[in-house]
Amino acid sequence: MTAARTGLLGAVGAGAGLWLFVPLGGRISLTEIAAVLLAPPCLVAVARCRRGPALLVTAGCWFAGLVVSQLVLPGPAAAVVRAFATVVALVVATGLLCLVLAPRDREADRRRAVLLGFAWGQLVGLFVTPAAAAGLDLWKFGGGQAVTLVVLLAAERFSAHSRRYALPVVLLVLTAGHLAVGSRILALVTFVALLGTLLAPLSRRRLGRARAVLLAGAVVAGALVLQQAYTTLATSGALGAEQQIKVGFQDGDLGLLVGGRKDFVFLLAAVSERPVLGWGPGAVVPPEVKAEAVSWLRSHDYPLEAYDVLTFVRPATLFLHSTVLGSWVTAGLAALPFWLLAMVLLCGGIVRALRRGGIAELFVLVMALWHVLFSPLGDTTRGHIALALALALTAVAHRDGGGDDDARDGVTLRGAHGTAEPSADPESAQSQHRPDGEQHAHRGLVTARLSGQHQQLGHHDEERREQVPPERGHGVGEP
Repeated sequence: MTAARTGLLGAVGAGAGLWLFVPLGGRISLTEIAAVLLAPPCLVAVARCRRGPALLVTAGCWFAGLVVSQLVLPGPAAAVVRAFATVVALVVATGLLCLVLAPRDREADRRRAVLLGFAWGQLVGLFVTPAAAAGLDLWKFGGGQAVTLVVLLAAERFSAHSRRYALPVVLLVLTAGHLAVGSRILALVTFVALLGTLLAPLSRRRLGRARAVLLAGAVVAGALVLQQAYTTLATSGALGAEQQIKVGFQDGDLGLLVGGRKDFVFLLAAVSERPVLGWGPGAVVPPEVKAEAVSWLRSHDYPLEAYDVLTFVRPATLFLHSTVLGSWVTAGLAALPFWLLAMVLLCGGIVRALRRGGIAELFVLVMALWHVLFSPLGDTTRGHIALALALALTAVAHRDGGGDDDARDGVTLRGAHGTAEPSADPESAQSQHRPDGEQHAHRGLVTARLSGQHQQLGHHDEERREQVPPERGHGVGEP
């Protein structure tokens, strides 16, 4: 078996292993176990990515914040061990996936292979090692995401002409299907992917910020439309009695934005009381904090049903149904740099996926960003976030190391002697349709830019060395 094929099989196994769990004082995936056993090379793989050192430093700050908060407010031993293990597992799993994705030979195939393993691994894991929540709603807690990813991976195999027309239809059908079964999160994420597909052909160089603002506005508007459509359909009973009852529990002054995440009110109340050090890994708060949250909800016409009381009010601990807020509550401000950097990396990965037309990768990244903001950091989200961070880190390492300006001009530097090749960026194809005079002017600009005799490059030798990627083999995760 060739090394390339072995690498692809390893990528499939790493993706699938994120959904196959072993009970070790809690559920830990096979990929996370392998990452812990290979911790040193995994950490080195992260460090060799362009923004990897910053991620490791901020992870250390998060870990230190947990230590300090535990010393100030000691929590239960089981919660403490789980909190520290979560940080370690997330970081080393990200490193293992970077190790798998970093080699530049057959890079696109590796990324596709790990996504394929991730999708099929989730489907298998639903029946082999299912999460407790899967029994409540198989589609919402795993099945819907896996099926959507498999469909999008299949759609990526369409020809360019077929994708242009078929992909929006596929995403529209998926959005409508998720909405029909009451899976609002998946409906929103596939709708974002639909918008990205529709807006991608409008992309032009030097309009990145305008396009980002346009997409953000479209996402917000679309989310509001989806919320209103779901509320209307559910209230009328068109989505079934279960959804009708559910939306009745969640309706209030601010709609589903708050009603669907009442636990956020309790988390924000806790953060406002102890914003610097947090409440420790145990997340135990006094009754007064929860009473404040209950008072706010009632003053805004949000009903507290039996589920809300049993889940949010009665326990002494907080329900950490947000990765970023939950980390803030348990570790204080020291946890925020890691998650702020993670969100920046994920947003950058989303933009790159839009530019390349990688719709399956876009779906995984957007879903991971949702998890960071609105899901607990548990066994079913930890691996997803690790995969998304690895995708973003290795994309930065491979594509940004040569300089974004060069990529936008349709050329990619390959060596330190001014040689160049056409870029793989689809936008470079536009140059083939330029008038002859415009093509000649464009080539002249590129030649002047790359010339080693140009005085500006001579005065900025350090910048030039950063923009030119080293030869292959200098390190995992670097260009």
